[in-house]
Amino acid sequence: MIISKLFVAALLATAVGASAAEPAAPAVPATPAAPAAITLSGITGVVQIKTAGGIMTVKAGEPVPVIPSGAEIVVVSGDVTVAAGGVTVKAGAGDSFTIGTTGGAVNVAVTGGLVSVTGADGVSKDVAKGEGVSVAAAAAPAKPATPAKPADKPADKAPESIPADSTTDSTVSSPPPSSPTQESAETETVSPSAP
Repeated sequence: MIISKLFVAALLATAVGASAAEPAAPAVPATPAAPAAITLSGITGVVQIKTAGGIMTVKAGEPVPVIPSGAEIVVVSGDVTVAAGGVTVKAGAGDSFTIGTTGGAVNVAVTGGLVSVTGADGVSKDVAKGEGVSVAAAAAPAKPATPAKPADKPADKAPESIPADSTTDSTVSSPPPSSPTQESAETETVSPSAP
């Protein structure tokens, strides 16, 4: 029985590909969102930012430093707006509060005066000295999942095609019969016998 090189190559590729099959890579779990950045805007006077590292004073028109989570904001004069995760806090002269982000929430605790906290949903609440509020931050836009790229393996590649001229013989004979009955049925013509 003569079999072409192309047939053998295809047969081997199928057998090797089936035995080398691997389960799909598990999906990468979503990483928790980074804490919302805390920004200062709309300064019309002087603001102090108290952190574990010390006190920073910012005046209207000056560059605003990075505000770490848990910082206390003290409005010395004028007004200020602080934003984090879609939540805004508005305060005036004499007001002070701490602001921090944990998980998907913005936490505000008033240490002096009265501040207005507006959630990402647009609902506002006045918070007085000694009170605190935890407001859900705006959801970050979801990133589309990136499918895992399959690793290139020689076994996964289709065999190179072999030109018809390079085969030794392109004739493929049929497989041998599986039983003598089948063989006789294929080679003999049986006619009904007369009674």
